[in-house]
Amino acid sequence: MNPGLPLARVMLLTLVELRKVLYTRVSQAVLLCTLAVGLLISAALTLVGADNAGRVDLSGPMVSLSLAVALGTPLIGVLIMTGDWNSREVVTLFLLEPRRARVFASKVAATVLLSAMTVVAVILLSGAFAAATALALRVPLTVGDASSEIGPLLVACFIGAISGAALASAIMSTPLAVAAVIIQTAVVDPILSLAPVSWGAYVAPSSVANYFEGTADIGPAASAAALWIVLPLTVGLWRTCRREVR
Repeated sequence: MNPGLPLARVMLLTLVELRKVLYTRVSQAVLLCTLAVGLLISAALTLVGADNAGRVDLSGPMVSLSLAVALGTPLIGVLIMTGDWNSREVVTLFLLEPRRARVFASKVAATVLLSAMTVVAVILLSGAFAAATALALRVPLTVGDASSEIGPLLVACFIGAISGAALASAIMSTPLAVAAVIIQTAVVDPILSLAPVSWGAYVAPSSVANYFEGTADIGPAASAAALWIVLPLTVGLWRTCRREVR
């Protein structure tokens, strides 16, 4: 790579990271599973809604797509942040770009972009399925509050992707990072969110997304962001810049 502006180099590295993850079988499997889960949820709710209400409403599937986002986007971040460390590709990568901070920034950017692309793909495919279902069943298609749900979905995507990438960058092991993300999403967050203690919201990972959705205050959101995003990213950047390449 030729020398260039830092932003241009980061953008180029981001495109490289996107290309790598799109051509990796494990990443392809995660992306396809995320799309499949999102579409299955959307299809089920669309058919149930059409049967009960006599119409197809997009708002229900949009809300439920958050499950696919919560499961899929953090795993995408894990694979992007840790994939190179599990192979000899990291040697080539740091030879081409010795400034490791730029490589780190490009991986975070690629995580967010790919996660957002996945969510947009699920939304578009769900909309197409809903339109086809309404046409096949000869029932009206209503948008409802679907348009207002796109913002929260993208916010959840961004927070999930960043938190997954943050944990993975600090752990630097794909199996351990995957386990940590699953435990965080399925165990830690529900327990802390429902805990009958005043400090639970301040350490619950979901407090960050809840703030942007208008259901949490800035204090718990800032505290949770510092604990689950800023701190792991800082540790991950430090480890990336200092870890010996073998």
